[in-house]
Amino acid sequence: LIKLSKYQMNIAILYNHPSNYTGGYNYTINIIKILSAKHNIFLYCSNYEFPRLSQSLKGVDNVKISKKKILENTSLIFFISKLFEKLFNSFYFIDKFLKRDSIDIILNSYYYGKYKLIHWFPDFQFIYYPDLFDTKIHKLINKTKIIYSKAFRVILSSKSSERDLKKIIQVENKHIIYKFPIYLTLNQKSII
Repeated sequence: LIKLSKYQMNIAILYNHPSNYTGGYNYTINIIKILSAKHNIFLYCSNYEFPRLSQSLKGVDNVKISKKKILENTSLIFFISKLFEKLFNSFYFIDKFLKRDSIDIILNSYYYGKYKLIHWFPDFQFIYYPDLFDTKIHKLINKTKIIYSKAFRVILSSKSSERDLKKIIQVENKHIIYKFPIYLTLNQKSII
């Protein structure tokens, strides 16, 4: 994953996860810190997430964090963009600012528009605990199938994630299993 290209790339992350998505949040922060050593990271987020992300990435070079109303599920543009996605299979409004920032690739986002996507599936808990999810399981399965089919590469966290993915979809040779520890920083001390 880290060897995306020998040339500096503009990598976008559209961060619009729930605030209690702690594991995914830490993963996102760590992957940004790793990739920003060589690439430019464009992190797009909601107004709500902006302070937390800014604090976590303070002092990290090559990272530009931007607030986007389109990532706020209470905004009008969010609903319009979801309508475009559903009716026309289009990410028109997102593609506009990605083009403006000369993005080369999208990382870890539920996006499958014009730009190459590398997507991380941490696990498939909705298979085992459907009651914990607001969305119906068949919609989550369909979304998984779409993202897998559209993604340039797929990252899985473990062999068990790979087994679960095979329950949902016929897998191709486009996924890799990439394990790395999540480091948390508490009071200037790093822990695993």
